[in-house]
Amino acid sequence: MAKPSAGRPNLDGNAVRTQRTRERILAVSLALFNERGEAHVTTGMIADELNISPGNLYYHFRNKDQIVERLFERFEARVSIGLPDTAPGAGAIEDLWLYLHLMFEAIWDYRFPIAISTTSSDAIAACARTSTRSSMRSSRQRRPFAGVSCPGGS
Repeated sequence: MAKPSAGRPNLDGNAVRTQRTRERILAVSLALFNERGEAHVTTGMIADELNISPGNLYYHFRNKDQIVERLFERFEARVSIGLPDTAPGAGAIEDLWLYLHLMFEAIWDYRFPIAISTTSSDAIAACARTSTRSSMRSSRQRRPFAGVSCPGGS
């Protein structure tokens, strides 16, 4: 029998499969929540996407709220890194750039709590692109995109 490595518990095959299934559930849930919005995804949809029974999903997570809580814990862990302590200068700017890059990457990966659907985010981007062109028009001519109001629009 192999010795457990330092700091790691000795897991049998069943525990490894259980952990792997939990990870798959979280990964697929995150993808679905980001794509459709958390409110528009059911546990049945998650189970269907994974080709597992809803009962198997409930074995690992009691409900969708528990999945969301676990995903939020992961998001918190990713963004809880502090700013690096560096001396002023070019190195500090590079460290800050890396820090901001990591923060924005985490926000993008866990964007579902922001509750902006793909349609709305496309509308916001379109609004941003056209805001300078439409600044000359009267506010009555500007229209909201997909339920998102542009600045100065209704």
